[in-house]
Amino acid sequence: MELQSLKYFVVVATERNFTRAAKLLYTSQPNVSRRIASLEAELGTPLFLRQPGKLLLTAEGQYLLEVARRVVEMTDQATFNLREHQVAVSGKVTITSGESHALWPVARAIVALHHSHPRVQTQVVSGSAAEVFAAIENGQSDFGVVMGLPDDDHYRTLTLPEQTRYGLLLPASHPLASKTAITRDDLVDLSLIVPTQQLGVGRINAWLGPALNRVHLAGEYSLINNAVMLVEAGLGCALVLDGIVNLMGTQLAFRPFAPQLTAPMTVIWQRDRPLSMAAQLLLEGIKREVAADQKPAADQADGQRPEKE
Repeated sequence: MELQSLKYFVVVATERNFTRAAKLLYTSQPNVSRRIASLEAELGTPLFLRQPGKLLLTAEGQYLLEVARRVVEMTDQATFNLREHQVAVSGKVTITSGESHALWPVARAIVALHHSHPRVQTQVVSGSAAEVFAAIENGQSDFGVVMGLPDDDHYRTLTLPEQTRYGLLLPASHPLASKTAITRDDLVDLSLIVPTQQLGVGRINAWLGPALNRVHLAGEYSLINNAVMLVEAGLGCALVLDGIVNLMGTQLAFRPFAPQLTAPMTVIWQRDRPLSMAAQLLLEGIKREVAADQKPAADQADGQRPEKE
């Protein structure tokens, strides 16, 4: 199966029209038709249903489209990275991450990398834990950031220094908003909207203890904006991380849990997959930022004086 044929197929499947696809590919319509016919013959199955005025994907065509898009994207990215590296360190680094204020070391490392290597592009994609792992597995992301520590030696990990705390996002008019902190007993019989981050579920359940069976789970969310919308719509109160909701201009409030419920954020990447030069430089930068954040805390804990020059 030739890469060029896959590229032709992706364009035709996206446009659902051979003539438009040919224009985008800067070739003739008969040439595109021959490519697709040859691909179908090679695979032994039709990829399109050809109807008057319509071009529809078969089930096999839909499956191939999903795979071919990833193959073409990864090939184009690898070509771009390798070609650009001949001139200077460049390319694109992708991070798929949950949302948390603990990501500041990553953000500072991205800025430092941009200043030292302006030809490097960095893409940060928000996603749930499942989406983070999927993006790393299929090669769409160089790094992921997840809550907790994955129980899998398939990944290398780097734990970020700041522990983020959980709390309750609720309407400012809710009776619990008058409290400075929310206890387990406060959650009994409360309609609760919880995150879908699988790595945090065990930690949350352990904190709830016996109260877990008396909490009403009203819904789940993967992105914080959806949690905000559901709380504002009146579905219930949301379990969220501190600091990731901008409360300005809203009728919402955040109250932390007591005793505190905290979670570490961990940078992960595949153990056996080589990183591009740009990704290696970003990782080195993140490690420096993490070390810089950890040193003042360690000095304070040990009662050490700053080192003399």
